[in-house]
Amino acid sequence: MCKAAGKLKLLEYGLLDSANQLDNVNLGDQDVRGKEDGPKETVEAYEKRLDEQVRLHFSSSSSARRGDYKDGPVYQARKRVIDDFIKTAQSNSKRCSRSECGA
Repeated sequence: MCKAAGKLKLLEYGLLDSANQLDNVNLGDQDVRGKEDGPKETVEAYEKRLDEQVRLHFSSSSSARRGDYKDGPVYQARKRVIDDFIKTAQSNSKRCSRSECGA
């Protein structure tokens, strides 16, 4: 859910490439201590890392303006993110998608 929100924020400002780069950021990509046998990344740390990535993309783009989602490819990508989110939300409405949740 936080990945979709981050992508929508970036797409609102017309940052299509930056939004596509968020697809490469996954939960558990980073170890907390840098060791493979150490504790894995928590959901809160993952959400914080995604938020930092979004802020980094905003700070590196000087030409981003709100409302630039009206461009054709950006609009299509935005529509796809919303459709994927709705599809995921409807299919997982009775089950939690996190493995550590247990529900």
